[in-house]
Amino acid sequence: MGRQLKLGAFRTGTPLVEGMLGITLNIYRHPFLGAHQEPAAYPAEGADGGSGMTTGHTAGQFITTNVLGDFEDLDYHALARPLDFIAWDSYPTGYAEFHGESLYLPEKPGCAFAYDVGDPYVTGFCHAKARGFKQAPFWVMEQQCGPINWARYNTVVRPGTVRLWTWHALAEGADAVVYFRWRAVRFAFEQYHSGLLHHDATPATGYHELLALRDERPEMAAIAAGAPAAEVALLMDYDDVWALQIQPHRQDFSYQRHLFLFYRALVKQGIPADIVAPDADLARYKVVAAPSALLADEALADRLAAFAEAGGTVLFGVRSGFKTVSNVVTDQPLPGVLRGLVAATVRDFGSLLPGIGYGLETQLPGLTGPAAVWVEALAPEPETAALARYADGPFAGAAALTEHTVGRGRALYLGWYPTEAQAAAIMAHLAAQAGVARLADDLPAGVIAARRGPAIVLLNFTDEPQTVRAGGVAVAVGPRDVRVLR
Repeated sequence: MGRQLKLGAFRTGTPLVEGMLGITLNIYRHPFLGAHQEPAAYPAEGADGGSGMTTGHTAGQFITTNVLGDFEDLDYHALARPLDFIAWDSYPTGYAEFHGESLYLPEKPGCAFAYDVGDPYVTGFCHAKARGFKQAPFWVMEQQCGPINWARYNTVVRPGTVRLWTWHALAEGADAVVYFRWRAVRFAFEQYHSGLLHHDATPATGYHELLALRDERPEMAAIAAGAPAAEVALLMDYDDVWALQIQPHRQDFSYQRHLFLFYRALVKQGIPADIVAPDADLARYKVVAAPSALLADEALADRLAAFAEAGGTVLFGVRSGFKTVSNVVTDQPLPGVLRGLVAATVRDFGSLLPGIGYGLETQLPGLTGPAAVWVEALAPEPETAALARYADGPFAGAAALTEHTVGRGRALYLGWYPTEAQAAAIMAHLAAQAGVARLADDLPAGVIAARRGPAIVLLNFTDEPQTVRAGGVAVAVGPRDVRVLR
């Protein structure tokens, strides 16, 4: 049977979908984290054990669970592995308030999103992670359908916004969108949390939005029949997340923040990106970036070397290869087991105070400004090119960005923590070299371009009409509106 988009709502005491079975599985931290270790099983054992107890009694039913887009205390890759598919809970206004701020460093761009849409880059980041947990379409198990009750301001949600969120989920790979909740509750802790129905069971804004979506269902179903298509992947490893939580060395150095920097640098240029586990199938990608591959082993080095030899482009960011998978600093010259792949050595490294930066010399288009936050002095091998060098400071003359030819591909090492503009220039250069096509040119701030199957979906999260150039044609997208191109 072909894939079909499903829309539904949580209704207290009744099944979500007839025949649906949902189970909750617990995946715990890796034992090497010492004081952070939970007294429980290894990650894979927790997930396999949970599903194994149910599969023998659930013929014809799928097994899934829903995760939070920003939660870091569980290994969601291990959790998702034995499930039929993964689902997540999307609350755009709440995530923008609570977690959006922590994902930006050192500045948050001043894009004027519509006040009730949240931050589409944060929402898209969570969609991309959900899609990458199994490299497959996912469900949104809880979709915000009005004001929530657990943020700071819990803004009103205007007509049109729930539709926009639904289209965004679909375009990013959702096979089902389930709205939380059916009816606002009169008791307990979520009395102010909205539902599709008000407390008195009269229709709320979200309910009217769902009725209005009926006319768009055929087009949505046609889009859902296709698969999301990205040619760039970002690697995410929960062991790296936890190791950097314990020893960030700089108070604002966060794995997720670093990853999000590269994600939005791509998405703002109309380049979709998947966020996948280090052991994911990379055959579908042309460019793979590992912004913080802190814990590295020979298996990771060999896998990425094979990817490069086959014609792929690999980019490593700062602190890569610093430790073994046991959270012990390598006794090899940095970047440890990755040194042979990048053919360069990290001669020295360190964190910089806010406002301090070292100048750069480079010929890469659009790559300007100083190196800041975290810097590493690189010594390339004779066969390795230096695409950027430090112009001043104690690292003056040392390479800051290197490129090594590996088979039919290349491996690069980026020796500083870039700004968003610097990351955009570097990723644009690598994407162009690798033949990665942009979905749109010169995307206005607040406009997202996503591709699913043959369809390109343009989503405007601002209160102003926007014009996007896609395929050489100017396309108008209304305020908080959607356009589909084929």
